[in-house]
Amino acid sequence: MKGIGRAVRKINSMENNNIMLSVFYPAINQTEGPYTQIFIPSEEEALNIFIELGADKDHISELIVEFTNNANILDDQPLPVILFSPGIGVDRDLYTSLIKYLVENRYVVVTIGHILDTLFTVMEDGEILFQDESVRTLDFTDFQALKELLETRVSDIITVLDNLEDINGHDPLLKGIFNLSNTVGVGHSLGGAAMLETARKDSRLKACISLDGSLHLLEKEGEFHFPVLNLRQEQATCEEMMSVMKDVIAEAYTEGQEYLYQNSRDHRVFAKIRGADHMSFSDIPLIFNQGEDEERTGIYEAINEAVGAFLLRGQFSSISERIILINENGRVI
Repeated sequence: MKGIGRAVRKINSMENNNIMLSVFYPAINQTEGPYTQIFIPSEEEALNIFIELGADKDHISELIVEFTNNANILDDQPLPVILFSPGIGVDRDLYTSLIKYLVENRYVVVTIGHILDTLFTVMEDGEILFQDESVRTLDFTDFQALKELLETRVSDIITVLDNLEDINGHDPLLKGIFNLSNTVGVGHSLGGAAMLETARKDSRLKACISLDGSLHLLEKEGEFHFPVLNLRQEQATCEEMMSVMKDVIAEAYTEGQEYLYQNSRDHRVFAKIRGADHMSFSDIPLIFNQGEDEERTGIYEAINEAVGAFLLRGQFSSISERIILINENGRVI
């Protein structure tokens, strides 16, 4: 493994008109650069947005990312694919620790930019599109509105799956890079629920990893005939969730989690990460310098280790003490 490359692509969607994708892959050259290069060609504008939200300019200026845009591909053989859907408001690429881990372990990672609900999206020409007002003012106890947003996500994901074959066959840089018979859906928050629902509809997703996914939005009908990793923040019981979210959400979330467990018919792992909160699965704590560096790094490493163990169907009992199984004796907490 020498380095990581990233290619940004735009595809059309019947729902949103456009979907932005990033494709991360093993690359020939090993380089690193400023964190803000995620937002090329509008790095300065993106930095200013984060500063307006309370981030420290000097802190962000010290952060780096280890990828090169449009780098030459290292492999001449297709690699398994991770299709990633982020949380509401979170840019598709603000998951750098997990992306780096997966590419280093010989996966191609395709991140999906859901333009309607991402806080801001940098388009190919540098234009910045901001979150739709309906999402910005959303009441998170309005489950029907959230389910409609979830349906849009599912449509986006299926559109991306439809387009990956064309990219694999014709894209000048990415041609032949995807092993589309081995595609795993990974999602955070709303993205986790969207991947679970997509995998129920579309057999092209062979497994699903939900990172503190919005399980209260799952349809309570049908089964999950694919391997499932439900990876949670530390507040995983109904009582614990009530301390960090409204009771009505916590109760619905508990019902959704129990439904997922009871109706998973293949390999399944339910676990939580000690010390993690909902945004710990993303770069948000890194950008805003939340918590101690050592604690934050330990959480990221545990998330990566759990995902890796699941993809390899490894033994969770022998990995990081931060990873706590929550389905012992069939009991989901």
